[in-house]
Amino acid sequence: MCGCGQEKPRITQLDPAKGEYDKNLIIKGEHFMNYPNQKAITINGADAPQIMSWSDQMITVMIPRGAALTGKVHLSADGVASDPVDFSIKAPAPSLQEATPGRASVGQLMTIKGKNLGREGKISFGGVAATAKSWTDTTIEVPVPEAAAPGSIVVNVGGQESNPVPFELIVPVLNSISPESALPGRVVTLKGVDFGTDMRSGKIVFGTAEPQIKSWTDTKIEVVAPDLPDDREDVSVGVIVKGCPSNQRKFKVPQPPKTGIISEAGMAFEFQDLVIDPDGFPQIACSSMDMGGAMILSWNGTSWAPTVFSDPSFKSGNVQHFVGWSMHAAIDQQGNTHATCLDFFDSGVVYLKRSADGKPHVERIVPSMPQRDYFAVVVGVDPKGVPAVTLTGERAGLKLFTRTDKGWIDETLDARGGEGDVSAPPDIVYDKQGTPHIAFFEAQATTLSYVTKGDGKWSVTVVDPGPKVGDGASIALDSKGNPAISYHDFSGTGTLKVATKGPSGWKVEVVDATPGAARHTSLKFDADDKMHIIYDVSDATLKEIEFQGKKVNQAEYTPKGLRHATNASGAWKINEKADASSPSGWRPVLGIDKKGRKWFAYHDLKEKKLRLGMLK
Repeated sequence: MCGCGQEKPRITQLDPAKGEYDKNLIIKGEHFMNYPNQKAITINGADAPQIMSWSDQMITVMIPRGAALTGKVHLSADGVASDPVDFSIKAPAPSLQEATPGRASVGQLMTIKGKNLGREGKISFGGVAATAKSWTDTTIEVPVPEAAAPGSIVVNVGGQESNPVPFELIVPVLNSISPESALPGRVVTLKGVDFGTDMRSGKIVFGTAEPQIKSWTDTKIEVVAPDLPDDREDVSVGVIVKGCPSNQRKFKVPQPPKTGIISEAGMAFEFQDLVIDPDGFPQIACSSMDMGGAMILSWNGTSWAPTVFSDPSFKSGNVQHFVGWSMHAAIDQQGNTHATCLDFFDSGVVYLKRSADGKPHVERIVPSMPQRDYFAVVVGVDPKGVPAVTLTGERAGLKLFTRTDKGWIDETLDARGGEGDVSAPPDIVYDKQGTPHIAFFEAQATTLSYVTKGDGKWSVTVVDPGPKVGDGASIALDSKGNPAISYHDFSGTGTLKVATKGPSGWKVEVVDATPGAARHTSLKFDADDKMHIIYDVSDATLKEIEFQGKKVNQAEYTPKGLRHATNASGAWKINEKADASSPSGWRPVLGIDKKGRKWFAYHDLKEKKLRLGMLK
């Protein structure tokens, strides 16, 4: 009893125990008074003004919509309040009317209108939960969540799910990839719609790789093709914007070339050279008797792309010159391929260049030479990309032509010359400091010489005094810049030799004493500074021919196959069947790519075709 003599109202029962909005609630108890002058009821924080009946032990009242789903019920009669009693309201099924805008991207704010939305609940976009910024009984403002799925918006209030409202999720659409295959570092363009304009909110995937992004607009993205493993033919490419993935399209992974005959070379001549480009693929300089003459074949990841060289000087009247004798090549760090060869018609020296973008360029280093002063040429390129050409011949000795802004500047490195076979190419390679190293077969003395430059002066060192050694020489440098030379010893029936330069000077060793071995050799170091030599084996017979008014003996060779010698395991080991597919291999040349694959190109003397092989 309160101090005024009135008993304190006491609630003993709520019926129903869980109410519904706009439905009656019966409050049972005692001391409510039959006719209080002042009466008030609060349900879950909201006033309930619609009182249907009031008596001392029972009150009927409508549950207001403003009431919370859980809370307390309490009343007062003439200023005397009851104790509160726990009460819960069954949430009405929420009803959605519209979602605007009807088409939205991840992160975009949407407004959801409806009724019976309460004050809180759950909302999802295609089954993906979202977090609302504001929530009233009729309006919800919510950003589209990351990874939202296309479909419908659904609200759940108090365990009751609303009707679905459709919405269109703006998902990036990838329409095209151009080109559909590209070497690492090349620009690839992705076109489509709804990429957005902020590259920070998206990413591109090439399989599992994420390429560098160069530019990004709503309809076009430019990326740098990543270096992908070539154990798969293709990978899936897609655009992901704010967690939303696009459709995927296939991108062909650049593949290494297949071994065997390279049909793009046509009826090939017997001179060729192989280099490895910055992408790790082989390029082959060669000459074809039916495909346009001198050419450089570059592998683009899917096929051989021939660059054919032509020049007015390749023709005299109606006579087409054959250009391609003594073909040799080198490649610079920018991917420009330099080659040199002889014009067989007039013995002129020709320089060829295929730029990294495939454009051909031709220069005459030496004009026509009726006396055929030059018989063999080799090109090298220094670290700055400057080409130099070594030449040798009967009356020329050994010369070096270096390209400058003022043209080709020549130097005589060894004046010895004379009668005999002087057609052995003087191989040249540059070290990291730009110092040239040359392996030179001096035909008059039939010795192997090494030529280099130090303190501005050229020096010539006899590596193997022979006699009858040094033909077919190939020079390479290890990672420390130490030279090694593989070459042919023809003092007997034919021997493969290797000379290596160390702190105490040159060391010469016999690698393969098989008769007829190593008429032509090609030497390269692998990443572990181990040597690999590819060479031919042949039988030779002498035949007397007339040359420039004189009778001379010319050797005719019958190839017996290619061999691979390596000291990778310490001692020299020889694979007698480097390419079992062709026993008539001739003039092999070797290149090792950045993955350690050992490519070699050679002339199939029987088929008159250019072949590509790979050492196991």
